[in-house]
Amino acid sequence: MRLAGMDLVGQLEVSYQAYDYVAKMLVADVPMYLEPHRFTTRASEIARDKPPKTLVVESSTLQVKDKERKDRCNIVNELQLSQALTRRSLACDLMGVCSFKVMERWHRYLFDQMQLPPPPHFRAPTLEQIVRTDKMAWLRMAETVDTLKIQPDGTKPLDAAIDTLRSDHTVTFHMLPMPGKSSPDDRKSDDKKRKQVDSDFEPRTAGLSAMVRRLGPNALGIDHAVSKRLKAPVIRLDLVSPAGRELLWRILKQDTVCRIHLVFAQILCKCGITPTPSSLLQAVDVVPPMRAAAAATGRQPTGHKLSQLEKGEADIARDRTQQMRRWILRATELSDLETSAKAEMSEHVREILQNKRIKLFEEMLEEAGSSDVSLAQDISEGFDLMGSNAAVARECTLASVAKHRDPETELELVNITEEEVKRGWLRGPVEVQSLPKTAVVSRRFGVKQNSIGEGGAPIVKVRPIDDLTESLVNLTNSASHTISPMSVDTIAAGILRRMHICGGSRLTSKTIDLRKAYKNLPLSKAALNDSYIVLFDPSKNKPVAYQSLVLPFGARAAVMGFCRTSYGIWEIARSLLGIHWSVYFDDYFVVTSEQESRHVDLALQTLFSLLGWETSGEKDAGFDTVSRVLGVMVDLTDSSDNLVRVTNTESRIKELVASMNQLIDKSRFRPGELRVLRGRLQFAENQLFGRAAGKHLKTLSRHAEMLGSGTVDSELTEALIYLRDRVILGPPRLLRAGTGQQFFLFTDASYEQGEVGLGGVLFDGFGNIVSWFGENLSDLDAVVLNPLEKETIIYECEALAFLLGIMHLLGQKELSPLTEVVGFLDNQAALQAFLTGRTHSRIVEVILREFDAFEVATGLTTWVDRVASAANPADEPSRSIHDSLPLELRVPLNREDILQRFDVLAS
Repeated sequence: MRLAGMDLVGQLEVSYQAYDYVAKMLVADVPMYLEPHRFTTRASEIARDKPPKTLVVESSTLQVKDKERKDRCNIVNELQLSQALTRRSLACDLMGVCSFKVMERWHRYLFDQMQLPPPPHFRAPTLEQIVRTDKMAWLRMAETVDTLKIQPDGTKPLDAAIDTLRSDHTVTFHMLPMPGKSSPDDRKSDDKKRKQVDSDFEPRTAGLSAMVRRLGPNALGIDHAVSKRLKAPVIRLDLVSPAGRELLWRILKQDTVCRIHLVFAQILCKCGITPTPSSLLQAVDVVPPMRAAAAATGRQPTGHKLSQLEKGEADIARDRTQQMRRWILRATELSDLETSAKAEMSEHVREILQNKRIKLFEEMLEEAGSSDVSLAQDISEGFDLMGSNAAVARECTLASVAKHRDPETELELVNITEEEVKRGWLRGPVEVQSLPKTAVVSRRFGVKQNSIGEGGAPIVKVRPIDDLTESLVNLTNSASHTISPMSVDTIAAGILRRMHICGGSRLTSKTIDLRKAYKNLPLSKAALNDSYIVLFDPSKNKPVAYQSLVLPFGARAAVMGFCRTSYGIWEIARSLLGIHWSVYFDDYFVVTSEQESRHVDLALQTLFSLLGWETSGEKDAGFDTVSRVLGVMVDLTDSSDNLVRVTNTESRIKELVASMNQLIDKSRFRPGELRVLRGRLQFAENQLFGRAAGKHLKTLSRHAEMLGSGTVDSELTEALIYLRDRVILGPPRLLRAGTGQQFFLFTDASYEQGEVGLGGVLFDGFGNIVSWFGENLSDLDAVVLNPLEKETIIYECEALAFLLGIMHLLGQKELSPLTEVVGFLDNQAALQAFLTGRTHSRIVEVILREFDAFEVATGLTTWVDRVASAANPADEPSRSIHDSLPLELRVPLNREDILQRFDVLAS
């Protein structure tokens, strides 16, 4: 026997489904990623339930077949992963894909890397790194192996490819030790430094608290029920009792408490309080979920600057003019100091910053109250690229550049690089052999960016990218703070806040783009040895090197350094000049009234001129009621009526539609095409809310993660058509300042002895009952909800109760996009389905489709949350108990009409 000594039973007996999984790859005759989780055991396959039936069309005939199942095995430790990989080796050996010995040798190599002791302050490779490395290995084999067929001499192409993986740096790179704590003592010492406490009032508090603790702060859960197996500390408190509530307030008053997460109805009902948010807000100073967007206005003019908006535009303009005169005079006074400061700078830093007033910038930052006190000094010295622990992958980088790929892109990349040399941003070219031995070399490559011009003609340009991740430079960096770009949501929240304070005025806006953003900031003298880039020159037929003097596009430190600077400029204008604007990397979006637009424009031009920053004049369209920013159009035409419209730009719509039509028409795709399309669609879809869109984006993502080319099947076609039509026909996102009606919907269901009970109660924002329903379905009626004859259908019943509450209780009200609705369920599975828009149940899928259609038709965005069963006021009507509910507010439901309509939809 070839596998003598191996007993192929138990955990080593491969399921038939796993062989089918490998057979699909053989039919395609191209390597595809064989996911370890898909290699289940034969025992688990036998024990599983019978697969459901599905209708398929084959040869123009309708047939009933077993639905394809994609069972997955549970992998949580090294043993389970090792067993799954061994089952994969056995399946591939039996199917003739590769030899068992060769594939197992690759698997043993992966696990051997976990046993090697890591360097100080690094941790050994993890299970996630093994899976990631294995996936990258199959990706590399998909690029190098042309066929899986056994050759005439009996060799298997995949055997030779697998043996080369251990020397392929693009694969083994993912198994490098990562920065981390190498001993428990290090982790304990760091934990002692953290003093923040998060209190969490939600079922499964231990899980949420554990997630928070992994992010840094300490977290403490509080719940009425505590299980034996906990992921994080949880205090058992009964909030129904006065003693429990008193202890709760004592915990909340501690100085170490910095944030609270709670679920409204659960806490209130436990405390014996009517479930209304007004009573909660009186007890605890928190922001309701419906007001989460308003929190984003913290990045807009706040505090005393909001009070400035109230005192009138003329007074604001007068203060702004006074500030500009003051700083223009101060710039003159600091001219000698600026000159002496530049004389002390390194030569390349002085050349890059020759037009910048760093001392003025430093004083303005201090006056604005910026917390980034060292920013001006860091700019003067230049930014570092590397941290304290740097590994050099120089030979691998040079070897990857030496390959000739796309002559057209390479030639354009050389031309762009030579232009940067002329501008003083790079030095070179330098012969690769003459580079210092300690020099860190990163690969520069070109990315073709396709777009559609105003005339509809395609535009292709090459953007240079410096890959400092491949050279490991980026892995040496860390930061104590994160950058949170101010997205379209922040822009919209700021506009609505302004309208709420001083509504009625006609607003205008404009976008300001910094010219050659990263090229305005120098590297430090110490970083020059780490800033060499290398690219292939087709005219010389060899790699050439250059030394970067400015922040390279592709460095993690460059992003942090530039964003600190752009945020500093934003802080100065926001605080000192009272400018209402936001910043997204190098793009500023300014909002002002029509009357003061010229004054604001003059103030910003003066500010940028004083600080020595240039803006892109060709992108400056001036203040207007309609402006383009971050790929969307912000329409303030009806701002005097407190209305804002946000929609995707026409060029983005044309570009996305063209890409999707091309994929549908040619019926084939490459994963790279789908990944690019997915990124652009996610950015566009952010402006068009909807849970169904998220479901179709998941379908797109699943196909994008495939290895090798694939066929555009019916599922992917449906997703592309849906997303295309949303982009084309999707209405603008309408936002209006002000507060609409508030409703709180509680629903519940019961399923006992084959009978279904459905109940729902609707409250207004003051805690008053608006309407309610309670219906029972007999065992014959429940057949409609149970086509698969499952033992229990409580999941489907809970989802149906929520849909009925939305459509029949809320549907009777006059709804608008301003209406705020919070729905509460006590079933975790149903809650997750409404949150994500995804389910494995055909019945619930129909319910979600109806729910999404209702939201689209009414313009609502429903917030869904969980309520404890004991605190759910809909529990009684779902069990035919109506004593505590006013009969005059009951909404009767036509049971036959609901079931008949639902049966038609489901079929």
